[in-house]
Amino acid sequence: MGTGPDLDALVAELHGRPADLALRAAVIEAALPTDPRLAASLARDALEQAVASDDAEAFLRIGLQAAVVVGDHLLALRFERSLGAWLRAHEVASGRVEEGPAPASTIRSADHPSAKGAPRLELVTGGPAARATGAQPGRQLADVAGLATVKRNLAELVERARTSPTGDEGWLGGMLLYGPPACGKRFCAEVVAGELDAILWPFDLAEAWTAETLSTSLGAALATAGEHRIVIHFANADSPGAAALVEPLLPRLDHAMTTRSVVVLGAATYPWLVTPRLVRPGRLGRVLLVLPPDAPARELFVQRRAEGRIRLDDADVDWIVAHTEGHSFGDLDRLLDVATTLALAVSGPLTEPVPLVPHLAVRTARQQVLASSAEWLTVAAHHALLNEEGGLYDDLLTYFHFRQHQLPPSGRG
Repeated sequence: MGTGPDLDALVAELHGRPADLALRAAVIEAALPTDPRLAASLARDALEQAVASDDAEAFLRIGLQAAVVVGDHLLALRFERSLGAWLRAHEVASGRVEEGPAPASTIRSADHPSAKGAPRLELVTGGPAARATGAQPGRQLADVAGLATVKRNLAELVERARTSPTGDEGWLGGMLLYGPPACGKRFCAEVVAGELDAILWPFDLAEAWTAETLSTSLGAALATAGEHRIVIHFANADSPGAAALVEPLLPRLDHAMTTRSVVVLGAATYPWLVTPRLVRPGRLGRVLLVLPPDAPARELFVQRRAEGRIRLDDADVDWIVAHTEGHSFGDLDRLLDVATTLALAVSGPLTEPVPLVPHLAVRTARQQVLASSAEWLTVAAHHALLNEEGGLYDDLLTYFHFRQHQLPPSGRG
């Protein structure tokens, strides 16, 4: 079960002391570089007991890393929530915060791997209103590699926002971006804001909003539209409860969108779950399919994500690009993380600031990280075939017919 004498000894010791969370965390950390599935299994086995333990933090953090490395999103979510609840309980117990509903929290990967190569994770706390703050992202269409159809549609949207007349017969329009997760919908919103020299206001409707807090935050965003353009971005517009949050705000959005100062974008994984009151002419009347990145986009992404973190031979970059058709940006990011973990497991502790990842680690990581978009494409294409909806999903059907003989159900294509 282990991969070396030290790990075997730790696993044997854990069998005799299964309730020792500090020991379990040490075994998981030792197993993660060479046997991540063993690490995730050991983490899963003790999750329930850890929640009630006073010394669970190290276990919960390393267990979360193990879940992320093996791509077990459900297990990662369970660890994320358990870690957030554990931290919250100890903050209350120590008097640092008052007892009450916990703020929303999310786990995100830092921009560089940990010392053992696994993604370093940070817990971000604060309610959604704390994160719905305006910023100028500074993105431009020139920053988008490949993705010609997406760039053309974004350019047309920007041009209409710049030149359409104002008033009741004027601009009044927005766009719904849809497609598989982690394929760049948020990036597209940043590009629109950057091209318009606008402030981007993100509202993630999957977070713990109430109608009142969302209304207040949206009001704060709209109040700035007199000073400069703003882009309102409703992420996860297909999430449960999103309709109840957004529909009361539509009259305010309608009024705001009669000027060129306000552009509204929505983003969804499954657009047919978005309330029809939002997706209609005059609101988000146009839809844009954001597919997994094409080869030029994958190449630029891999180069930029590797920069400063790891070194890849040019031939390995080309190999990754050629063997990741259908992979999302998130898949590519995880592939680089897994390749780094594997490389460090062989080379040992870091001896240089930016380690070289060998070709074997790249190939092995590609075998482990499959294209997550395959399942989405099957579900979405099935829906589009049964619900033509006035040509709303023509781009999806075109892509599906082009890819159906190239993308096997397993996602290994």
